[in-house]
Amino acid sequence: MYPTILGLTSIWFLLVNFFERRWLYLSVLTSKFKEVLSSVLPITIIVIILHFTLVPIEISMLMRFILGSLFVVTGLGIFLFGAELGISPIGNLMGGTIAKTNKTHYVIILGFILGFFNQCG
Repeated sequence: MYPTILGLTSIWFLLVNFFERRWLYLSVLTSKFKEVLSSVLPITIIVIILHFTLVPIEISMLMRFILGSLFVVTGLGIFLFGAELGISPIGNLMGGTIAKTNKTHYVIILGFILGFFNQCG
């Protein structure tokens, strides 16, 4: 049964759809934060270890570094979340559509163009 425009069915459909998407978005967001944290945390730990062993730096600079690391994790996590939800589906759709054309020369030309722009960026 399809949702009606102003009926209860449409409200129910929207609520169910909202909660299903919310869990999907939450799982994608947590996975992106885990990825970023696994990249940034080792560098942060190395800097903290170096601070206490070989190269002591001012406490204010260490606090700024730790705060900057938190900002990097937060910003990069949100950015990758947006890229995952906004750009990846378009790329998958375009790639699938191009591959279904069965025209090898289109795939090769577009592969070269995309590879070129990927390396330039």
